[in-house]
Amino acid sequence: MHKLLTILLLFLLVGINASAQKKKVYGVVSDANTKVAIPFVRVIFKDSKIGTQTDFEGKFNIETYYATDSLVFEVIGYKRKALKVTKELIQEINIELSSVATEMEEAVVTSNKKVEKDEPAISLWKKVQKNKKINNREKLEAYQYEVYNKVELDLNNITEDFKQRKVFKHFDFIFDNIDSTDEKPYLPLLMSESVSDYYYRKFPKSEKEYIKA
Repeated sequence: MHKLLTILLLFLLVGINASAQKKKVYGVVSDANTKVAIPFVRVIFKDSKIGTQTDFEGKFNIETYYATDSLVFEVIGYKRKALKVTKELIQEINIELSSVATEMEEAVVTSNKKVEKDEPAISLWKKVQKNKKINNREKLEAYQYEVYNKVELDLNNITEDFKQRKVFKHFDFIFDNIDSTDEKPYLPLLMSESVSDYYYRKFPKSEKEYIKA
């Protein structure tokens, strides 16, 4: 009788140990079109509250004793996607999400005031100022946007006497690039352009800018 109880107890302990093993799932989430990593993607086990978010490099890592059979990936601007999880204790999942095209309805700004009829931008600016606190981005949990910067230095009022100066004797080819589309011709001397993605997360606090070009 004692031997039988001992055997049953051993089987029970083995079953408890097997069911209490920790499951680890990790991987990278990226854009299906651009192949660029997507930050702030919500990664959660289906029908549970166990999950995490991807970091700035699109990486995620979840370790839990209570894994379900599927992982759900969702983030604003992309189609929600679910993938089956295998029985292995450690699994790598690299997934691509497809973006969702959204269109905004046309907005028409009108005013009954004569001054603002002549200058509709004044009315729009007043509304922006009025709702400044409501639309304060610091109240958002997370956000992202694309940043475009352009710096250009031009030389204008270029005359024939200016072109004939000795200092430009060996560099006269630069005057072949004079832009005459405006009323006054000008010569671009320096131009710098950059496109970058900016990401912000309130908790845990993190902000970063990735220069794309």
